[in-house]
Amino acid sequence: MIQRKQTIYLLLAVVLLVVSCFMPLGYFMEASGATTTSLKPFSSVSWQLGALLSLSALVDLVAIFLFRKHQVMMQVRMCVFALLLIVGYYVSLAVLLFAGTKPEVLSEFHVSMFLAFPLCAFVLTVMARGAINKDINAYKSMDRIR
Repeated sequence: MIQRKQTIYLLLAVVLLVVSCFMPLGYFMEASGATTTSLKPFSSVSWQLGALLSLSALVDLVAIFLFRKHQVMMQVRMCVFALLLIVGYYVSLAVLLFAGTKPEVLSEFHVSMFLAFPLCAFVLTVMARGAINKDINAYKSMDRIR
């Protein structure tokens, strides 16, 4: 299981998603620069961000263990579902930042590097899906040989 490329890709995606669940995504800064408020995925304002990240990590983790021949298509579906959850995370973040839920006094949002971790997990999940598709093609070619 560990020797397959897609397992490594999905495992790295899970690690990045779990790390980004607990790190601040950025912070709001007042125009004077004195007061800051950090935005974390599981805060009372942005709980949906943490839920989407943790659900995506869970889906990727489950997809790792669906490596049997008859469950490969389910693994592809799980990867697509995880990709949709990550896209939903960024849509939810955009709505959170631009819909006016930020404090009125705090004007600027400064991005943390942890905001890019789900994007890296997205790329890794796409790479894993490509490797899974190669496995599907190998299974099909073996069935033709018989």
